Amino acid sequence: MSAQSPPPLVFVSDPWDDEQHKVLDAAIHGAIHPLVSMPRDNPVAILPAIILLITNGDQQRMKMPDAAVLSQHSEQLFALLDEAVNLEQPTYRELRKLQILRAPKDTVKPEDISNKPNPQHIEALQHSFQKLEYRGRAVEGFFRYLTYNNELFCLEDQKYYGKFCSIVQSSGTGKSRLLTELRKKDVVVVYMNLRGKTERSGFPQRDDFPARALTENIDESEEQYTQRCCAFWIAIFHTLTRDLGNVLSGKVAEAISNWNDEMSDMGSEKRRAFFEQAQQEYEKMVPTGGKIKSPVEAVDDKMTDLSLDDSSKKTPSSIPGLNELRKAYADMLKALKPLFEGKGTNEPKIIFGIDEAHTLCVGSKWRPADVLCRTINMFSQHPDHQKASVWTAFASTTSKAGDFAAPRDKHNSSRVFSGGESLFTPYTDLGWDQFAPPLTHFHPPDAAKFIHIVGFGRPLWWSLVESQGVRGTMETAKFKLDGGSNPNADDHQLALLAQRFALHVSFGHPDSVAYVDSAVASYMGVCVAVTPDRVWKYTRYPSEPLLSCAAAQALHKPSKVLGNALQLLATKVNQGMIEKGGRGELASRVLLLLAKDLWVRRQYQTDDWLANEHNYTVETAELKDCSMIPVIDFLKFIFGNEVCPNEHEDFITRHFSKARINFSHWISMDAHIGKSQGASLETSAVQCCHTQPLIDKVIPIYFDDNESCRVSHIYISDKAKESASSDVHYITPKSVGVEDMSSPYIAILLDMGLEVSKLTVSKTSPSTKPRSNKDEPVPAWYIYAAGMYSDTFPFLQADGGMQILPVLQDLVKPRPLVDEPLTESLRNQVLYGSSCAKHHMEWEQIQSSK
Repeated sequence: MSAQSPPPLVFVSDPWDDEQHKVLDAAIHGAIHPLVSMPRDNPVAILPAIILLITNGDQQRMKMPDAAVLSQHSEQLFALLDEAVNLEQPTYRELRKLQILRAPKDTVKPEDISNKPNPQHIEALQHSFQKLEYRGRAVEGFFRYLTYNNELFCLEDQKYYGKFCSIVQSSGTGKSRLLTELRKKDVVVVYMNLRGKTERSGFPQRDDFPARALTENIDESEEQYTQRCCAFWIAIFHTLTRDLGNVLSGKVAEAISNWNDEMSDMGSEKRRAFFEQAQQEYEKMVPTGGKIKSPVEAVDDKMTDLSLDDSSKKTPSSIPGLNELRKAYADMLKALKPLFEGKGTNEPKIIFGIDEAHTLCVGSKWRPADVLCRTINMFSQHPDHQKASVWTAFASTTSKAGDFAAPRDKHNSSRVFSGGESLFTPYTDLGWDQFAPPLTHFHPPDAAKFIHIVGFGRPLWWSLVESQGVRGTMETAKFKLDGGSNPNADDHQLALLAQRFALHVSFGHPDSVAYVDSAVASYMGVCVAVTPDRVWKYTRYPSEPLLSCAAAQALHKPSKVLGNALQLLATKVNQGMIEKGGRGELASRVLLLLAKDLWVRRQYQTDDWLANEHNYTVETAELKDCSMIPVIDFLKFIFGNEVCPNEHEDFITRHFSKARINFSHWISMDAHIGKSQGASLETSAVQCCHTQPLIDKVIPIYFDDNESCRVSHIYISDKAKESASSDVHYITPKSVGVEDMSSPYIAILLDMGLEVSKLTVSKTSPSTKPRSNKDEPVPAWYIYAAGMYSDTFPFLQADGGMQILPVLQDLVKPRPLVDEPLTESLRNQVLYGSSCAKHHMEWEQIQSSK
């Protein structure tokens, strides 16, 4: 049985003021470093000493947790410590606010937890949510998804458990807005947010009645919570019946539109009144606080005792059960009949959107989410109402929102419709780059400007610009990528690398499923698709330059973050969780992008994301990790001055002095490279697909001259074998499938597997005559670099590079997990005929190979 994850750490009111914190921090910072750096095999031996330091031994306000608590929360505590130590100005303030460290007399009630909202911030978020133009076709996609699901649900040979589905995607992608925008398709939308009581800084904000009814006081029995869910749905159905039924007598479409507009205004009186009425209905059936009235009533109303005849109906003051729930649902459908008339019977008519659904995914013996979905089954599976397109959608960043467990046991009452065990695949397609600038407006010198970059990726960034400006938006990106206020150290470091270096996760590794779930839920990874059985999620970090800048700054802050992250990467590669590529592709991605990072940080001596920290605006600010850098200077930084030898200096200067690059991250291609410059518009470099001829990578080049948008490429071929492959001259634009490229280009062969260091440079000069045909060669700069050594790559000799080199050498030649020759030989026995090679065709050799 696997260990349960520890509960989240709770932060309470601050026991010290600002000046007191500064005094404490200054006194202990030097002493705490040796403790934090110690091995963590026995956290119970280290943490007490650290806690005594950060609390100054104040026993009046602080207490030492017992060993069991320290052991349970050790990973979380060390993650907070690492974050505090690595700050530019280390502070341990957040640690002192932990409830587990607070003396009993100084503890506070949950409602006093320090997470007070900033009214101006909330107002700005509300303005963006409700007034900012909604872009993209995600609403149309979700509408069609629900329509198709309803068709499937009504088929006799399809056995789906209930009319509910999930929207699973990472933070800032527009899940909440997707639900509310569905009203534009003439769908009645009842949006409910179950955000935690202490989460007061997000938007949309918590809807108190649904959140209290469904997520609080759940330390009761499963039967009791089932009855609460029944009461909740009855209250919602009754309120919607009265509220909307009265306005459907006239023009239905107009009435729905007006009602939706008021209900989608998160601060409207209409919305407040709706949930207030629903709460009054609910409290007629369930007392305030959600507790069952008495054991007698609870036993009397157990689901196994329910029947559908009149004699079983309860009085209005009793806890509702199954027949009351179905009657409320039937009454709602009857009162709102005009919604369901006409064409498009499978198109969604009513949707109950439940946001922040992860709050329902708690508990060990039973989960509120499963029980709530069971009640949806109770009314949506009734034969008289199966065709009614009324849906419940659960939205969350965590895939648990899509993992509701349909019960396998049949209910005692034959009148309770069990339905099938199939669930609908989560919806993930929310779109991307909705606010990106038009292609026709792109101008290479503007590529690093914040106002250009902020439109790429998820819509969250664009929505924050007006209220938070440049720094506020970038701080939010950093916070999101950190995993919020309590990041897991390993997952955080992998997120920083995966966002920029296009890490490929192995499907078969036992840690992979947990990693991809964590990446989407907490570290801004994007769920591309989910398998129908919901076992595997296809995830990635799409091109998102603003988030890449946040990741770059986090990796290179004055601490050991980069070194620790690279060591973790090497470990995950050697364990088989992260794929390195058969030709050293991962090693060269790390080599080239980190070289660019280090060059940028020498050029721009700023402490944050900006190329210039002074006198900037939203329109003029430039992000240093997206800045244009000279190609010649960059290659000299990587390979040394020998890359530009005297005999070729005039040629290189003449053709490449105006050449610039500006990649901030890698993206992976699934098809062959073409001549489009689209990838380069988002400051990205390209990892080619495995079938791409001759090359493995492409870095776009811009020419900063008078010619309009003159572009070219750096073509890179990776090798990681022990035998030399020094012929780089076969790499040409035409040979790799880039037709009609007339600008000078660069070809690099990285022969990283050799045990010797070597660098050779050559060139191809065009004819002195004007080009008469496209087959005539264009100017080319060829670079061959052998070995993974600091002699080959001199920048690795500097302080910033010394921690990189051992990891790169490990990535080129990782330790095998098993006896690879024997394993390969055994595998070849079942791969007969898969190639013309001897080890696939000559079975005697297969059997005898060693």
